Amino acid sequence: MPKRSLILLLFIFCCSFVGAVEPSGIQVHVLDVGYGSAVHIKTSRNSYLIDCGPKEATSQILKHLRKLHVRHIEAVFISHLHPDHVGGLNSILEKFSVNHVYWNGRFIDQKDSLKNLQSQFHKTSFLEINHRSTFEDPNQVTFTLLPSDLLTQDPNETSMVVVVQGFGGGLLFPGDAGPLRQKELAEKNTDHLKTLTWMLWPHHGDQLDNSFLTALPNLKDVVISVGPNPYGLPAMDLEKFNRDTGIRVHRTDQQGSLQFSLHSPEIK
Repeated sequence: MPKRSLILLLFIFCCSFVGAVEPSGIQVHVLDVGYGSAVHIKTSRNSYLIDCGPKEATSQILKHLRKLHVRHIEAVFISHLHPDHVGGLNSILEKFSVNHVYWNGRFIDQKDSLKNLQSQFHKTSFLEINHRSTFEDPNQVTFTLLPSDLLTQDPNETSMVVVVQGFGGGLLFPGDAGPLRQKELAEKNTDHLKTLTWMLWPHHGDQLDNSFLTALPNLKDVVISVGPNPYGLPAMDLEKFNRDTGIRVHRTDQQGSLQFSLHSPEIK
């Protein structure tokens, strides 16, 4: 075979793998933002944020994103509008190109802040999620958004839940879901919960409803995003929880920011 033809075949063979993504390429970063929550999911093409932490932790979030050379964020998912989850959104919209912001559309008295952001950052679409919605990242990662149907004035209990699945792994981000929201998830979303192996502990280590935990039979790891707070969180005996369930517990207040890959929830 002529040398030129051999080189061409080799080139075509190599190109056939361009765009393929190894599971380890899907990085999940639970950032240490103190008492709050901010998670960065990075694929080879896109970046996503699940909540944006408190305003006072914005500099840590920006430093992390710049360290990973992030310039564009495909989507920001806001579980609810408490300041420890949405405080950094304004700065993120200022510093990065953001395609979409997803939220649950609840609590009219708090909508004005997002409406102001939408008028200021008109290139970003702000989308209210009122029913189960699913979309896929080009790297074969699926995001499922689960809004609540509960009629309550407690923003925690109407947290929009995000399920991330791909490469055989499944992650649960329940925001600050309290007992009512946890029961609702267990009753209405068993098809999603039963396959998940990793969870960000709802409401910074608060109590877990038994039906919710039972609906997560394959859960192996939980991460508690927490810092100093006046609420006594985490509220559970975590050593006893680990002994009784065999589920590993990780804490940002003790271990700092945590990183792992989607297909393997082992903390790095």
